[in-house]
Amino acid sequence: MTLITIVTIAFMVLELLNILMMYLKPEFKYSNGIGVFNGWDSSKGNEEVHGLAIYLVRWVANTKLIFIGLLIVILVLGSREVQLYSMLVMAVTTAVFFIALFPLIRKLDKKGHITPKYYSVILFFEVFIITGAFTTAFVLSLLGIVPY
Repeated sequence: MTLITIVTIAFMVLELLNILMMYLKPEFKYSNGIGVFNGWDSSKGNEEVHGLAIYLVRWVANTKLIFIGLLIVILVLGSREVQLYSMLVMAVTTAVFFIALFPLIRKLDKKGHITPKYYSVILFFEVFIITGAFTTAFVLSLLGIVPY
């Protein structure tokens, strides 16, 4: 089993667990659950807003499911080069979190709108590790240090 396969399967397992949580227990305060946002509980008082929140959570879960499906196809049917460069794509697209999402969740965290406090920092390191895993698999495989 190659490093690319190991990293991809590990990511798919993490995402699958996250999808299950989003469908079965979206109010969860860990594993990227929407419950970390204090606004989730207050949205329950407004049927329209809470309906939108639930829809968006499930939309994200469905999108993650699409990614898992595509990664399965890449692992099973993709050439070595496709598998290699999928790691680069995953690293770059995951890193977008740092410019598009982290500033927002950090701001909300600092204002006390996130529970548990400092969750944004925990999430920062989680995404950093995932991005690093994709980058490491890409670089080590590209350089021939590990087979792909």
